[in-house]
Amino acid sequence: MEPVGAISAIGQAIDAVKALKDFERKFDAAQFKLQIADHTAALADAKLSVVGMQEELNSKNREIENLKANFRQRTDTIAYDGFRYEIGADGKPTGYPYCNRCMTIDGVMIKVEAVPMAPKGGAVTVCPQCDSKYSAYKAESIMHIFDNLISDKGET
Repeated sequence: MEPVGAISAIGQAIDAVKALKDFERKFDAAQFKLQIADHTAALADAKLSVVGMQEELNSKNREIENLKANFRQRTDTIAYDGFRYEIGADGKPTGYPYCNRCMTIDGVMIKVEAVPMAPKGGAVTVCPQCDSKYSAYKAESIMHIFDNLISDKGET
């Protein structure tokens, strides 16, 4: 139930309780008991609505705290070969890259991990959070290949 509906139900229940004094004088005992039962049910519905809203509010507060914590965990990165990497002491990319999907969609920095591919052998990099698969490699491996290509071109 929405907050407006809960507030409305509470207001109706309060009005009904105020009217109970008048009902006592105007109705016989059976009608009076029926009215009390109806208003008790309305109050119970209102209470359940408030409890539900409190649970939703607590859930939203937890989500906000998680987002704040993730924001604090941000680190400086460097773009390389379509991915974001941590910056090594030498100023070059280092380690495995961060998941592009998690950074863009969820706003969190999750490093991909190498997962062995059996029975073919080799490995694929996968995000442990969202299971996105990438053809990304450890920065040191890529940098080594590119450094060799550059040095080979300089020698020819």
